[in-house]
Amino acid sequence: MSLRETAGPLLLQPATLEEAWRLRARHGFAALPVAGGTLLRTQWENGVLAPPSVLLDLRRIRGLADIEHQPDGSLRIGSQATLSAVLKAPQSAGWPMLREALRTIAAPGVRNLGTLGGNIASAVGDSLPALLALDAELDWYDGASLAGQSVEAWLEQRRAGAAPERRLLAAVTLPAPAAAAGAVAPAAPKAEGAASLRGREGAWSEDGPSAGARSESVWSEAAPGEGARSEGGRWHAWRKVGRRESFTPALVCVAAAGGGPAASGAWLRLAAGGGSAPPQRLRLAERAALAALATSGDPARAASAAHEAALAEYTPAGDAFADAEYRRRCAANLAAAAVWEGWTARGGERP
Repeated sequence: MSLRETAGPLLLQPATLEEAWRLRARHGFAALPVAGGTLLRTQWENGVLAPPSVLLDLRRIRGLADIEHQPDGSLRIGSQATLSAVLKAPQSAGWPMLREALRTIAAPGVRNLGTLGGNIASAVGDSLPALLALDAELDWYDGASLAGQSVEAWLEQRRAGAAPERRLLAAVTLPAPAAAAGAVAPAAPKAEGAASLRGREGAWSEDGPSAGARSESVWSEAAPGEGARSEGGRWHAWRKVGRRESFTPALVCVAAAGGGPAASGAWLRLAAGGGSAPPQRLRLAERAALAALATSGDPARAASAAHEAALAEYTPAGDAFADAEYRRRCAANLAAAAVWEGWTARGGERP
């Protein structure tokens, strides 16, 4: 463990998750876990949060920045992997919607510092709608072992004020695309402790090679992007509306993933976020769209059903930039567009 005396908070730099837990407990769990600190610095400078007396720097913990495929085809991303590292890692190529979402977050310099774990821990990060639509799972360390929890369940706990505060986020796991689409896939064994997070052969780290990244679209009110993207009978759509074309927090962002023929056997996941409210999985909109699709086979009717249900279901928060009603209607419009595009000639399997 490294300890640094600074003019500001006391900086602790543990080498393992176990040590991080012990140090945090020693300071009465007042030590604030930090990596890139991009959001925290903004909050401190703007007076939103008071700087803590103790900072727990997690960047030296081996394995927490790894990005690697699992035996069941899932993708495991350490919480301390930077947004840029996830974008560049060849392992993430099979989850293009996550790449699209991360590419719209802030500026390149911020993405080089900010971590996926930090974006998740904020509970309002723009990665979260994509992670919801991808059915991602979080791995938490509680001082003894790792425990999995879906992103959706954690956000529901946060919304209810019931999420445990003393756990450390170790990793996020994205199911294999076939498993996420509803196909049966073998479950990967869960590690009993933190040892499995220490560096493994073949794991991607930020020192690994860069992979070329294709340009992805960002939706703004002035310039809509491309339609839903399709691959292997599955499609996805990522939409973000901000106050300018790039380098801006989301007013609204919507993620959608679906597939299967329109007449029967279709599946769909919708999520929306943006602003100060935690993102939501739009399950009522999903069910309404799938029911309309099954009875009519018409993507337009499915889109209309998704729109109506999303208007009733989504509960954003307003602020000085956009009120809650604007965000709600915008999210419903984007969800409907994604559903329609997914089951038309622009994406997904043709009805």
